[in-house]
Amino acid sequence: MDEFTIVNDYMISFTVGTILNSIAQLIVLIASIILINKVKKPATYLILFGAILKIIMTVVGVVFPFLTKEPESILNIQGIISILTGMSLLIFAIGFVLYSTQMIKQNT
Repeated sequence: MDEFTIVNDYMISFTVGTILNSIAQLIVLIASIILINKVKKPATYLILFGAILKIIMTVVGVVFPFLTKEPESILNIQGIISILTGMSLLIFAIGFVLYSTQMIKQNT
């Protein structure tokens, strides 16, 4: 196997992974919008905000490397994106836990 084949295999893997990840994020965003239209509580707003922030971070993470040529800048921004992505998932998870506990209390 030559280097070109190896690079193509990695690019295909990363592209397929990014597409699947994006589809899943859009489904979560749609579900969050549906939920917030039915239930307007702080927990559902956290869920929606976390979903939106995650999509923004994904777009920035995909687009930014094409906007800069300096490897150091790419690494710095990727580190910031990693932190903000973690925060978006944490916000979503906190909203989900709050909403789940509210639903359990309401149904018991």
